[in-house]
Amino acid sequence: MAFLHVQAFGKLRMQYQDKTITSFPTHHVEELLGYLLLYPETEHHREKVIEILWPDGSPQNARGRLNTVLWRLRAIFAELGLDTAVYLHTSRDWIAFTPLRPFSCDLHQFQQALSLAQQAPHDQHEQCLQTAVALYQGDLFDGLYAEWILTVREQLARRHLQALGELMAACLARQAYTEALRHGHTILAADPLREEVHRALMLCYWQLGRSSEAIQQFHDCARLLLEELHILPLPETRRLYERLLEERRQHPPAADAAVHTAYQDFLRAGERLNSLLNGD
Repeated sequence: MAFLHVQAFGKLRMQYQDKTITSFPTHHVEELLGYLLLYPETEHHREKVIEILWPDGSPQNARGRLNTVLWRLRAIFAELGLDTAVYLHTSRDWIAFTPLRPFSCDLHQFQQALSLAQQAPHDQHEQCLQTAVALYQGDLFDGLYAEWILTVREQLARRHLQALGELMAACLARQAYTEALRHGHTILAADPLREEVHRALMLCYWQLGRSSEAIQQFHDCARLLLEELHILPLPETRRLYERLLEERRQHPPAADAAVHTAYQDFLRAGERLNSLLNGD
């Protein structure tokens, strides 16, 4: 039996059999579908939905405009060859997305995978996290910018980064350093100032015998912190860098002297910056 599939991460889309909907008549139609997907099996009062779709004040003939949006949403289900009454239930006072047939949605699967990860035994925890991370294919409802969407989008993005961090820690624990590198760089692409991730990447590179990249990771971290936050790396990050340099001294590559000199120059620049900030 074919099921309706809804993709919420990235551009909102609906797919049933060989038909796919990626374009909606108006952003209000798209927002209404998104809101109902976020809170399924719930009766939403029409006045509340009006506030969600038109937050700057109820428009004239608000109920009439909501009816038009709802009619257009029903037309999309019909275009897919689906009976709207199976998915959308309405009354004079409320609207609800209460499917009577099985359907799939990556948002619901993502949330379920994270929930399972919290309860799963140790040997299944990482697999649940991997499932969640694989489902996150972009920002929630990409292209929509209503305030309520931005709030939920940020919450889900943080949950995704948290899952990546847990995955990275699990990879480090089983010495899967190449996998840990991949997760770490994904985190930094979204949040480049996560110093603990930079530090973990330094260790991964070192364990893989890629010492030059470990050193470069420190300098990337130091530059970002100095440029964006006007601070130096934490003492533990600097100690790790110095330890890595120390371990290379028995067989130093030709570039080691230059690397150490660059680090000393960086520290002096940081001291001058701190003096200026403190008014010395």
